[in-house]
Amino acid sequence: NFLQLQTVEMEDGSEKNVYVRDHLDEDAFALIEAAITGLQEQLVPFDDEFAALFVQTIPRKPIFVDGFRGDYYLIPFELPVDADNVQELRSGFRKGRMLNESGDELTREEGQRVDRTQRQERRRMRREMRQRTVIIALIDAESGAFKEVSWVKDPMSYMPVGKRQALRLIAKHLYPDSDRRVRRGMIHEMRDGAEMELIHTEGSFYYPVWRVYYEGDYYLVDQQGSVSAEE
Repeated sequence: NFLQLQTVEMEDGSEKNVYVRDHLDEDAFALIEAAITGLQEQLVPFDDEFAALFVQTIPRKPIFVDGFRGDYYLIPFELPVDADNVQELRSGFRKGRMLNESGDELTREEGQRVDRTQRQERRRMRREMRQRTVIIALIDAESGAFKEVSWVKDPMSYMPVGKRQALRLIAKHLYPDSDRRVRRGMIHEMRDGAEMELIHTEGSFYYPVWRVYYEGDYYLVDQQGSVSAEE
């Protein structure tokens, strides 16, 4: 989820400085091109509401899924992250004394209240930055052809359980009573030794499950955060 500031040309011809995610190689661009072509041909001409949303989006890196009935890629399209919000999050809390509007130093209690408010605001901004996805295109992995799409009007956090979160959930599943230090150590070991892939066997194609192999055992982690051992 690396964020990089770029000047992006939107499909309506305008330019905007935004933070975009991911570095894309030629194969990824080819898949994204197939997704864009499919959306432009099969949805944009027939759905004005979708077309108005689509021109605002930026595609993300394709996500490979090992499917029971054929492998495929998921390509999320998200609304760009406002550059000002990212700069504010990266700036951190102000250092030194806290002053009120009159220039007088705040008391410790007043400063803690301000600090708490800042933390809450930063959490809210982080949630909003994660909730950017509005369109998900599905591309056949073998042919590279556009297959279908799902889209929503309100931005959402797509695939909230990533690799790191999946490992955290497995560690908590295996050692529910251990403290954070023990689980952090296990997560560090799993990052080096675990094999991870996204698979689809049943249910929605748009919400695959993490399949994790670690020390002779397989674990399944879904996008709701549930963990189970694969038999």
